[in-house]
Amino acid sequence: MTKKRRWAKSLPALVLALFFGFASLFSYAIETETLQGKNAGTGNSHIGLGLLGGYGLFANSQYGGGAAFGAMFIFGFSKNIAIELAGIYLEGDVASDPEALSKGKLTTMPLQLSLLGRFPIGKKLTPYVLAGGSYFLNSFTLDSAVADGWNAVGFTLAEKVDNAFGFHFGGGLEFTLGKALSVCIDMRYCLAKTKGSWSMKDNQSTIETDGTLSDIKLNAIVFALGFKYFFK
Repeated sequence: MTKKRRWAKSLPALVLALFFGFASLFSYAIETETLQGKNAGTGNSHIGLGLLGGYGLFANSQYGGGAAFGAMFIFGFSKNIAIELAGIYLEGDVASDPEALSKGKLTTMPLQLSLLGRFPIGKKLTPYVLAGGSYFLNSFTLDSAVADGWNAVGFTLAEKVDNAFGFHFGGGLEFTLGKALSVCIDMRYCLAKTKGSWSMKDNQSTIETDGTLSDIKLNAIVFALGFKYFFK
């Protein structure tokens, strides 16, 4: 069994463990915020922008990993609770799969709305967890060798991946560099399933046949290093 397949088989157990861990921490953050009371949050609101860069890996063993990067907007209600709007770009090579996509490159950009639980440790270090909903913007590019092979026998093949709603959760560790700047190590797991379509056209007669692709899983884990700048 290849390392990629072993990783794909062990990933669900890892994701389940991380999910329950993050859920427990997030629940603790809400309880802490409640115990502190409304006055504790006064004057602690802040707005920030951030950038992420790292590596993403799809859970499907037929999909390769690749560079991942994105940007985020953060609004903190207090030192413990915040919301985040982020967009992450990830692409990976796809091996030929007779039940789904042909060989090519899959690109996905999940737009994520997250609720964050933060746990400041002193003045510099802040672990955090996050969870929320996502909307995946997807595209697929057929491998040029596959496309040329079909063209050589008189056909044009096209495949498309639909956009989809999904979920995500994750966490990280943020380190304050100054009053307005911080650096973070971030990990988040994205979950989504979508459909697609394919079409094949006879180049001479222009007769076209088409069909659907189902059960395309976009689950992926992203590890990233980020920088955040806070205006308030």
